[in-house]
Amino acid sequence: MKHFTTLAAILLSCSLEASLSLVCLPAKNDGNWITSTMAAYLDIDGYSNRSVRTCSSGDCDEVDNFKYCKSPQPKFIIKSIGKEGDTFVVSNRCNSGFKKFNIIGEQNEEQSFLFEEKMSYQIKHQMWASTNFVTQPVLELLKKEDHYELIIQDFIEDLWQIEWEREDIDISLFTVEEENADTYSTVCVSEKNFISVEHLKSFLKNK
Repeated sequence: MKHFTTLAAILLSCSLEASLSLVCLPAKNDGNWITSTMAAYLDIDGYSNRSVRTCSSGDCDEVDNFKYCKSPQPKFIIKSIGKEGDTFVVSNRCNSGFKKFNIIGEQNEEQSFLFEEKMSYQIKHQMWASTNFVTQPVLELLKKEDHYELIIQDFIEDLWQIEWEREDIDISLFTVEEENADTYSTVCVSEKNFISVEHLKSFLKNK
């Protein structure tokens, strides 16, 4: 019984160490052509710089600025869930929602590629012909000594981490051409080490 209790304590300890809960700073950006899916992770004022037509027929000369991020929060979280440690929830700083992400490829403590769950499922099962989909950015986590670097990037073909066993795989509809892809970088810290947004910004200065 004593050995069982000790083993259970070790397993619980390993499980807790494997879990990850990060507080992240929105990434700086140039403000040009920011998509609504990127807005959740970028330091924006809440407004798109794109003009969109609001009429569906007739004369569409009038255009409006489309507000897709009503109350941007100063930070967002990335948190692992489940026993396997390969599933994450990421909060949307534009609203109170969350998106679920999966690690694609081998799990690595130093570097992880997170793909939005629905998009990765559609890619794996080639569900693009008759299914509505929206390409989501890929989140790349890089472990540093006292924090994490988070790279938020458009999905280009080279980011897919799985070797295909089928010959009829096509991911081109999900990807952005490398020369047109946007990449943004920011920092995250463990939730237990989070002090304030201003303190989090100090990690950017030391990059």
